[in-house]
Amino acid sequence: MLKTNVIKIRQLMLGQSITSTDIARECNVCRSYVSHVISGRVKSERIRLKIASKLGKSTDELWPESVYE
Repeated sequence: MLKTNVIKIRQLMLGQSITSTDIARECNVCRSYVSHVISGRVKSERIRLKIASKLGKSTDELWPESVYE
């Protein structure tokens, strides 16, 4: 994943006062797992959908590449 996409997601989260910890709690996963999903190291459709929903965006907007290439 491009670093610019990660920065964009982090900026959107910061602007809406959403943390990786918040998302992790709602999804019952650890914070580091959410960070790995944001960075593209782990591809979890469930976590991506939660992040996108919280940010009011689509997963395609946040992760332009195919989820499962």
